[in-house]
Amino acid sequence: MFDIISKTEYWDSLDIPNRPPILDQTKYDLKHIQDSWIYKEIGNVKNLKILEVGGGNSRILRCLDKSNEMWNLDEFVGAGLGPKTQIEIEGVKVVKENMGEFSSGLPDDYFDIVFSVSVLEHVPKPEQVVDFFKDGARVMKRNGRMLHAIDVYVWDEPHEILQQRIDVYLRAVAASDLGYKSSPIIDRDLVFKCHFASNSDLGMYGWNKLAPNLKERRRVTQSTSVKMELTKE
Repeated sequence: MFDIISKTEYWDSLDIPNRPPILDQTKYDLKHIQDSWIYKEIGNVKNLKILEVGGGNSRILRCLDKSNEMWNLDEFVGAGLGPKTQIEIEGVKVVKENMGEFSSGLPDDYFDIVFSVSVLEHVPKPEQVVDFFKDGARVMKRNGRMLHAIDVYVWDEPHEILQQRIDVYLRAVAASDLGYKSSPIIDRDLVFKCHFASNSDLGMYGWNKLAPNLKERRRVTQSTSVKMELTKE
């Protein structure tokens, strides 16, 4: 799967009975959409080994059943406005490194589920993205699930910046031992469609205060999220 989270998927998650309130801490932010999609996909799993990449002060791990063995991989250096000090969550093991560093703290062929929320867009170099996916494949069990919600700015016409980034993701997956759970829907010529779930203008206004260097880009794009699901071949 390689697509954009849709309004329907987002709304369906909001209707899940007994949805944990912690997921609504980011109600006016793209992460609310991303958290909702991830929770819809894995919120009811039990007795699995689960790794969140770049989880920081994780909302998702707090929502999962305690029968799962849960890990959080994060350096806690404030990347992407994340926490700068280690966050302890009951029942969650922390490894203070990055995906792509092939850390000995993460065992091979171990995790049933590997996921991230708003992380991959912060991996700057194409070769680092390749290592991210290769390392993710290393730690996953055969037939495990890998899910990523990735921030993207989408224009109303194909744009070189977005084309280049999508190419990076597609090539990195192709260079790993991972495959798509279903055929990719979007490609490098992605443009905004009205069925895409998107960050509010108020949310982007707030982002302008935190990261003003992207204000002009936000003025002419919609802030949406890629949904990517892979498995280990």
